[in-house]
Amino acid sequence: MKHFLITLIMLSPLFWRGGGGEAFSQTPKEYQTKGNERLNIKDYKGAINQYTKAIELDSTYYYAFLNRGICKYEMADYKAAIEDYNVVIRLKRGYVKSYCNRGLCKHKLGDYKEAIKDYDLAIEINPKYIIAYYNRANAKKESGDYKGALKDYTKAIDLNPRYMEAYANRGIMNEHFKDYPAAIKDYTQVIELNPKNAEAFNSRGNSKYLSADYYGAMQDNSKAIELNPKFSKAYFIRGICKYAMKDKQGACIDLNKAMDLGCMEAYEKVNEFCK
Repeated sequence: MKHFLITLIMLSPLFWRGGGGEAFSQTPKEYQTKGNERLNIKDYKGAINQYTKAIELDSTYYYAFLNRGICKYEMADYKAAIEDYNVVIRLKRGYVKSYCNRGLCKHKLGDYKEAIKDYDLAIEINPKYIIAYYNRANAKKESGDYKGALKDYTKAIDLNPRYMEAYANRGIMNEHFKDYPAAIKDYTQVIELNPKNAEAFNSRGNSKYLSADYYGAMQDNSKAIELNPKFSKAYFIRGICKYAMKDKQGACIDLNKAMDLGCMEAYEKVNEFCK
C-alpha cells in the first residue's frame, strides 16, 4: 500500500475585460488559472501548454514551474519534472513543496538516496511538514532502511494522528519486524478511520495468522471478502487458517477460490492440502 503525496498550488481565477467587455488572458496568473483548470480534469498536456505560456511571459513565475512539474510527474516524465522543480528551487530557495515534489520524482526514478536528501531538506525547512516524513519513510522502506522507515511513519502519525496511510505502512514495518501486536494495532487504527477498507482487514488478519490467532484471522478475512468478494489474498489467508483449524474441506474451497482469482500462492497450497 504505497501512497505518494504531491502538492498543487491553486490560484483564484483573475478576469480582465477589455473595453468591449470581452474576457482576455494576458497575465501569467491568468494562464496559471487556466492551467489549473486543465490539471483538475487531468488534461496534463493542456495544462502544460498554459503554464508554459505563463512562463514565457514571466520566467521568474515559480508557481507555473511548480505546477508544470506536477503535470510532467503525472505523465511519468520525471526527469523533465525535476528540471522544473530545480527552477523553482533556484527562484525561491526554501520553498518546501518544491523539495518534496522533486524527491518524489527521484523516488520514481529509483534514486532513493537522492530522494531522501530532498525530503531531508524539506524537513530542515519545516520540521512539521508531515508529507515529507511520510514520503521519506516510503523511500527508506524501498531502500531497505526499515528501522528508519518505521521511525518516519511514527513521526508522521505523531504530527497527524488520523494519517491512515502512515498507520497502514507502519503496520507493514511492524509485521516485517515480527511485532505482530503492534502491527495489529496499526491496522486496527486504519479500520477505525475507514471501516470499509478491505486491505486493512486482510492485513490485520495476516498479522493474526502469523501470531497463531487463526480464528481472529479468519474473521478479519471474512470481513475483507464481504467488502471485496474478489479479494484473492483474503480467500488465501482464510483458507490456510481453516486448514490450521482442521477444516480441510472449507480450506480447499477457499484456496481453490483464491487460485481461480489469480493468487499464485494458492496453487502450491492446493497441491499440498487438497489432493
